[in-house]
Amino acid sequence: MSTAIYLNTARLGLMLPRVQRLYGDFLKFTGDEVSSLYFDKFIYFGFESLPNKIQKIYPFLSDWKGISNFKKSLKSILSVPLYATTDAKILLANRSCQLMKLGANLLFLKSPKVLTTDLEWPQYKAILKQQKEFLGGKIKTVDLRSFILEDNCTREDLISRVISAYDKYDCDGLFISHITFEGFRLPVEDIVKIITSQKKKPSFVVVDGSQSFSHSPLNILEYSDFYITGCHKWLRAWHPMGLAFCSQSNSVEFITTIYRQMLEKGKLDDPLLNFTNQLELGSNSAFTETVNLNSLFSAAAAVANILEGNQSMEQKFKKLVEQVEKLEAVSINYHWTPLVKNDSLKSGIGLIKSTKPSIRALTPKQLRASFQSHGIDLTAYGKGIIRISAPIKELDINDYKLFHKALDFCHS
Repeated sequence: MSTAIYLNTARLGLMLPRVQRLYGDFLKFTGDEVSSLYFDKFIYFGFESLPNKIQKIYPFLSDWKGISNFKKSLKSILSVPLYATTDAKILLANRSCQLMKLGANLLFLKSPKVLTTDLEWPQYKAILKQQKEFLGGKIKTVDLRSFILEDNCTREDLISRVISAYDKYDCDGLFISHITFEGFRLPVEDIVKIITSQKKKPSFVVVDGSQSFSHSPLNILEYSDFYITGCHKWLRAWHPMGLAFCSQSNSVEFITTIYRQMLEKGKLDDPLLNFTNQLELGSNSAFTETVNLNSLFSAAAAVANILEGNQSMEQKFKKLVEQVEKLEAVSINYHWTPLVKNDSLKSGIGLIKSTKPSIRALTPKQLRASFQSHGIDLTAYGKGIIRISAPIKELDINDYKLFHKALDFCHS
């Protein structure tokens, strides 16, 4: 049946109506003007470069104001100032994995011993290990998952555990998620602040912000050198596009030098990253890979939607957490248990585990299909665990009845 309640933003956010409108006009525009001078001007300089007659035909393209202005709009939705003054502090890529590859290189060039956690996205951890083998260095992992789920630890307990591991292994670099893919909100700001105050500032800090961008406040940018995120989840731009924010002024030159060296040597294979780099340098090679620009325009519309909204990121985050807590409260009545107990570690993503052996025996595909048959989309894992992402819209009484029905069906 059709999806009535979408609880899967942590996997893929529903495309915003504003993005849909821009994309509709963009498809028509590319069909009519793709080989004209108008199209080139639009890409580089934005909507205002088009003649009035063209603007009237495709009015929803107005959210695209050129790459330079797009980067400025990205800066304006952050909750802290970025210290560098060049556009190099925001990198754009078709694939965020290429930015992770860059981030891993930056880490090991600066930090021989890198601390990470067992909560990181598996593909990113694999990239980290690959670059360690290539560049040398060591990776130390602090176990946090069982500590959070079984010991009901507090924020302070978590900070202490990470800092103890950092000291024990004599690390000087950090790769960590702000909000993990399972929804644990990690106190990265406090961890970095305390390490800095007790010994010395980490040589380099890479933060995975895939689940925190447009989900929670980004004070983390004050304490990270390289913050990697994307546009297809909580920003709800639909088209995947990687972003990297380089917020420390003393790191920007180093980052810029390394990523340009890696592009030149073919160690970073990303058409959009290469394209935007050429724009910054004022060069234009005739022999580059064709670049997919669709993600730029959908992201511009999504960012414009935030800038014109009247809700702060703090307010949005609080509402998302409350939405998850309401769904968790319903699930308890049907023998499901919320796994994150401590409020300080919660986010707009919740993990819920069934206590019924019959449900825990289902495969993830079977468990997800059971909810989908009732019009609810979410992520399912093994051992009866489901991940719910806070819905964007406020759920009404009929939505809760549907959720009740799906849980009751699983329980029966």
